[in-house]
Amino acid sequence: KKKDEKLEKEKITEVWSIEKVDTSQVEKLTNLVSSIRTLIARGMIIEAQTLLVEGLSIEKDHRDLNLILGSIYEHDWHYEKAEYIYKDMAELYSSDIEILEKLANVLIIEKKFTIACEIYKKIHKSIGNTESTLYMLIHISNTLEDYKATLKYAKQYVLQWPKNPDIIAILA
Repeated sequence: KKKDEKLEKEKITEVWSIEKVDTSQVEKLTNLVSSIRTLIARGMIIEAQTLLVEGLSIEKDHRDLNLILGSIYEHDWHYEKAEYIYKDMAELYSSDIEILEKLANVLIIEKKFTIACEIYKKIHKSIGNTESTLYMLIHISNTLEDYKATLKYAKQYVLQWPKNPDIIAILA
């Protein structure tokens, strides 16, 4: 009986120590993200990148750290690298609207309009008629010369935001 009690205490201690480690890592990552954002805001990009590497070595698929990395790549005009990061994140967080928008926007910069349009359609299906989503779908569809889709999204747009002259001009 004492042996069973001792094993039970060891299990509890082991679980507690694992949870403690996980909590300390979560806190450390949260603090790193905060510090990285502060450094970037101060223009200290190299210092931020050092902390970013440290954070990604703890958890390589950390959402916020990868979003920051992608935005640094975008800032440095490394859109292919940003696309790679956002694609990986979109696979891990397939319903995360922020990640999908960032991926689609990088694809637009790279002139990959068809894929960007499909991503924005997925966003639209997920969250409905938001001004930014409809606006992007209108312009991407127009760029792809899909005038039927352009008109469809423009009509949806003006029903909710009737004073945008750019969209009204598309309907004219």
